[in-house]
Amino acid sequence: VYKRQGNDGTTVARSYVNDVYVLNDSTREWVGINKKFKYVSVKDAENMAGISTTSSVSRDIGVVEHTTNSGRTWTALSSEGSDGREFTSISIGYDGVLVATARASQNSNNVYIYDFNGNKWNKIEGKMVQVDARNKNEIWGISSNDGYVYRWTKRRGWRQLEERLKQVSVGEDGTVWGIDADNKIYRLHDRGGWQNMTGKAKSISVKDKNNVVIIGVDNKMYSGR
Repeated sequence: VYKRQGNDGTTVARSYVNDVYVLNDSTREWVGINKKFKYVSVKDAENMAGISTTSSVSRDIGVVEHTTNSGRTWTALSSEGSDGREFTSISIGYDGVLVATARASQNSNNVYIYDFNGNKWNKIEGKMVQVDARNKNEIWGISSNDGYVYRWTKRRGWRQLEERLKQVSVGEDGTVWGIDADNKIYRLHDRGGWQNMTGKAKSISVKDKNNVVIIGVDNKMYSGR
């Protein structure tokens, strides 16, 4: 199970069979949106993106689909090029920037930022297995080369932090949490250094310092800070 919180608190998750659900704040029940994604990310209740898992409607597995009207309509974003590109992870930043990783016939774990004006994906430096975007100026990722956490900025590019994780999540206010290969949970302190937190998780999402949601190893959702 993977989930993500939007900047308005919208919570989206996918099941083990890739069905996608949105959490109803009033009833606290999960509502299906009739999509199958292997990866999903959300900016708010209207703006979401996912990586498709079917080839229906001439859409190949690994194509990014995007909505700005709460899922009433979805647009397949061009994968561009003839390199057999298949997207593997995606993140919408809190300003709407769309960042993804992809594998191709010759190049794997490349990182791309989508240009909505030019309707194309622009590759940036780095090789990441997972990315999480705070905004257009700050992206966090897990390196495919060494498993370390990296932070990307437009000014400095990718810079390594001293921790190996399998997933990293950044909040709107810059709060960063992550999970390692043993499902241990970590929080990055403002002054540097990672603190091992109580519990274990399969996935994690940070909205800000007061809103952190995990899927535990028991497949239940927990929230805290």
